[in-house]
Amino acid sequence: NLMLEAERPLILAVVGNIISNDHKELLEFAETLVAPVSITTMAKGVFPEETGQLIAGKRFKFAHIDVDVYQGSRDAFEWLWPRLVEGGIIVFDDYGSAATQGVRVFVDELQNRNDYFF
Repeated sequence: NLMLEAERPLILAVVGNIISNDHKELLEFAETLVAPVSITTMAKGVFPEETGQLIAGKRFKFAHIDVDVYQGSRDAFEWLWPRLVEGGIIVFDDYGSAATQGVRVFVDELQNRNDYFF
């Protein structure tokens, strides 16, 4: 059980495709990681600048970051990280895609730190 065994919050960098507006796959993925999802908020817009206020004051067990550039990945992560519960999971979409190198660069930078578990 990844959630219970993690001493530090878990960050997964995955290759995959979650179709825009189709949250069923994402919810199923969260459930397989034992990250039960009872309330989900999905919003379109630049995060966190335009949509962060929709979930301000909340804490998270699971976050899926699906942006294609370095700065967007970093902005979303830095906003989410202090709001992640102990043992929580952040998934970066498009980590392995040749078209989205910014995501890979940011996640690789995180791997050089010792306060995250990959």
